[in-house]
This record gives sequence, C-alpha cells and structure tokens, in this order.
Amino acid sequence: MKSHMFVGSTAMIMGLTSSALATVEGTRLYGDAYLVTDGAKQYSVLDVYIRATQSTDIVASVFGVAAYKASWVQNQNLSFKHAGNSSWVPNYTDSAGAAWDSFVTAGLRTQTNDGYGGTLTALTADPGFSNMTQANATKITGPSTGNGPGWFPAAGATAATNPYCVVGYYNGNISNVAKTTQNITANGINAGGSLDNMFMIARLAIDTADIGAGVIPTITIKLAMTVLNTGSTSSTGGATNPAYRANSTLRFVPGPGALAAVSLAAFMRRRRTA
Repeated sequence: MKSHMFVGSTAMIMGLTSSALATVEGTRLYGDAYLVTDGAKQYSVLDVYIRATQSTDIVASVFGVAAYKASWVQNQNLSFKHAGNSSWVPNYTDSAGAAWDSFVTAGLRTQTNDGYGGTLTALTADPGFSNMTQANATKITGPSTGNGPGWFPAAGATAATNPYCVVGYYNGNISNVAKTTQNITANGINAGGSLDNMFMIARLAIDTADIGAGVIPTITIKLAMTVLNTGSTSSTGGATNPAYRANSTLRFVPGPGALAAVSLAAFMRRRRTA
C-alpha cells in the first residue's frame, strides 16, 4: 500500500487565483506511475487523476459526446492486465489484486470493500463503454457509432449520497486509501509529491514482460467530464463547455530491462559525442 502526505497548495487554473473561485482542472489529466511486484510477475501501473484546486469540488462523471468522442488508447497496443481475469468494473471485495488490477473508478482508490463507499458507489457504464466486462483488453473502447466510453457512480454525485464524488474525501478516510506517490517523476506528479485534491478515474496495469527493450509505454486519453465546482449551483459538462474536455498522453514506467536499454543507449550517445 502506498502512503500519501497531505500538502496544501494553491494553483492558478484557467486564470483563477482565489481559493473562493476554486475549480476542477478540466483540460489535463495527471498520472501516478509505479512498478508493482506480485510473485514472479511485475506490473507497470498507472493511476489516472483529474485535479482540482479545492477538496470540496465534485466530479460527477467522465464520458464522450458527439463533438468530443472519448477514447483510451494504449499506444504500444499492450494489454491491460486484470487480476483474476476480472473486468474494468472495480471488484471491491477482491483486495488481492488491488495493487495492480486494471479498473475504472469514480473517486475510489482501492478495490477493498471499506464498509461504506466500496459497495455504495457501484460504478455504472454509460452506453458507450462497449468492453466494460472484457478482461486484458488493449484499450477502453466504445462502438464506432457512439461517443466513446464513460462511467459514473450509481450512488450519484452529491456528498450526501456518495462521499467519494468529492475530490478531497480521502483526506478524511486515511485508513483505506494511498496518500503519497513513491515513484518516478512523470505525468505532472513529482516523486513523493502530493495527491491532494486529485480525483482518481482509473488504474491501468501492464505486464513489464510485454514491454520491449527501450520502450516507454504511453496511453492517450481523451474525455469530457461533468463537475460541480466549489460555490457552483449547477454542474458543468464537456458536452457544452470545452473547458472540461481533456486530451492527455500519460506514460508508464518501463520494466527494468527497458530501463537498462534506455540507460545503455544514453551512455553510448555520450561516448560518441565525447
């Protein structure tokens, strides 16, 4: 289990500098990339986050619309691995694969049933998520005629019905969630940096044995989101507001063999230029 530190921060997002005008950062996604060893296997894991400036901001859903189709494409065509050949649906009662299983989520950061949010939020796929139940897929897909994959919590997106829709809820639930990154600097999150006000929407795992030498795997994610910013009285969706449409490429940590190949190539380049 990773551990997090809570580091207070201020951010300038879309020209807003006052905490009273806090908002979800809707045009970029962030990633926490790390390696997990499970027996003889090693997985490169990427947790995908939406970031906000205030813990009381709410994320209601991620989705695609006709004008901005959602897509999740692993660019090297590597399979996302699922513990026990499960599916993209979080398996809240199976903690054995929680450290590396691939699943989509809406605020929950672990797969264990915590007695409250674990079963309450039961994730619901929108009609565009065509491979929600498919294990070990190379991408999260929707039909070519649709708007791309999306999901939302069945419990709704109010603090009263579902605390996990609130970006900073995990601050008050420190026993069941990770608290800081302990890995490489990548994807906008520094090694050992804060995950404060980060809202998790997916955990993606690939087997490092599938990664070729010198390859740094990446995924390109395009989606819209529905949010409720602090002080707002109504939700804002990417269907009508481009300020809540993200298109980001995030990187995985390559396996040890790939890292060695990258280091050797860099060393040879230095030798040639010396």
